[in-house]
Amino acid sequence: MRLPRKILALALVGSTLLINAGCEPLDAVAAPDEQGELVVSIAYDAQPDSVTGIIASSLAEKLEEKSDGKITAHVYPSGQLGSDKELIQSCISGDVEFVVQNHSAQVNDIVGTKVLDMPYLFPNIDIARATLDDPEFREVYDALYPEVGLKLLMISDMGYRQTSSNRKLETLEDFKGLDIRTMENPIHLALWKALGANPTPMNRSEVFLALQQGLLMAQEDPYVNFLLNNYQEVQTYAVATNHLFHDITVITNDRFYQELPAEYQDWIDESCEELLPESRAVSDDINNEQDLIDAGMEVIHLSDEVFNQIAEIEEQEVWPMIREEVGDELTDALLDAVERAKAAYGYTE
Repeated sequence: MRLPRKILALALVGSTLLINAGCEPLDAVAAPDEQGELVVSIAYDAQPDSVTGIIASSLAEKLEEKSDGKITAHVYPSGQLGSDKELIQSCISGDVEFVVQNHSAQVNDIVGTKVLDMPYLFPNIDIARATLDDPEFREVYDALYPEVGLKLLMISDMGYRQTSSNRKLETLEDFKGLDIRTMENPIHLALWKALGANPTPMNRSEVFLALQQGLLMAQEDPYVNFLLNNYQEVQTYAVATNHLFHDITVITNDRFYQELPAEYQDWIDESCEELLPESRAVSDDINNEQDLIDAGMEVIHLSDEVFNQIAEIEEQEVWPMIREEVGDELTDALLDAVERAKAAYGYTE
């Protein structure tokens, strides 16, 4: 039986579309071409001279060097390809191959990453880093990422998040009623509310003006970001609250990585292995209090009594929230890793 000409034409169009779709799926990810050349993008939403920016640039250089030029990495800084939350979506879809960011941008898509928001968990940087490198913890933690189509390649850091303020913060009472900018993260909000402060989520681009106009009295960030954002011009005090450890993750699209030839995977893995200690050394170098003092800020160290008071409040108020959201297995995996790190460094309370 002969098909009507109109139906035959539609069938031919449909067949063409199906063939084209088969040749280039809508969810295609980057792959080496016939000459073995691979072009990738590395994106982040921070200043180029931040630790995040340095990690991204160094990763691009290492990928190109190790592959003898087969991998070309284009770096997109300062939110050129979107905000942190937009970048993780682009990485999940495969539009961006690598993203460098703090885990807080991932909590909406990967609830388990909230476990790293436990305040006052790490007594010092060495223990924090040993915990985040702990194989048993990482086995559980890294498994969260493939569930949404991602792969975690590396966890570096920018040291502790600290507080800048126009109010001298020395006692627990001083934190009450403090109007402070935080990241848009429910756990971070709970952290400050537990101290009686008034946290306000705000894009970093808006913070300087808000501080200058007196709409905010304080903000929190790693020390290096105080100076990168010129907060010393509108803030008097830098307070060593050490309330959260600011990790920096390098993530990639899982299918992109898994479908690469083994040697390309090796180049990526080796680049991250080399970059981890290098990036931590950079963080230690540029996160220092003397730069703040030289810029005119007064650095305040809380007394042990006040520091321990705050830490106890956060453990009682915020830790149970996190356990309830992420579950016992992940929470206990992290806490056990902390104890192993303390034992390895001979740390005692």
